[in-house]
Amino acid sequence: MIEIISTKDGFMVQHMDGELEGEYLCDAKGDNLFDKFADAEDVLYSAFDKDQTLMTESRALLYYTDKLAKHGWHITSIFSIKDVKDRLNAGTEIVEMPSDAVLNDACAYVASGYSFEDYSFCVDWAVSMINEWKEEGSI
Repeated sequence: MIEIISTKDGFMVQHMDGELEGEYLCDAKGDNLFDKFADAEDVLYSAFDKDQTLMTESRALLYYTDKLAKHGWHITSIFSIKDVKDRLNAGTEIVEMPSDAVLNDACAYVASGYSFEDYSFCVDWAVSMINEWKEEGSI
């Protein structure tokens, strides 16, 4: 895994485990210390583009959310196999937890059946916000 770390001099991208633990990643110019978090994040995302196994689950969510947002796509709801595991463990007595593959299939099935009415609500709400902003002179 790699993470952005903060030092007294700026931000760095560091390997946190494995054979490269403790080593820093550089940008195209060979720099490994950055004044802006966004510059370190560019190095981080560039490394993720090459090897997705370097990211944690939470960082993967941010990575893909940012990539989608750059193309005008915004995620309204996300749930994971961890969410399903937590729900299965809460208040029920499951002798054997299904495999991650089975849990993933269940999540994919539910996501494919996501209600279009809910999606339309989000779009309609965004349109109403734009109209309000126009009336207020904000845009």
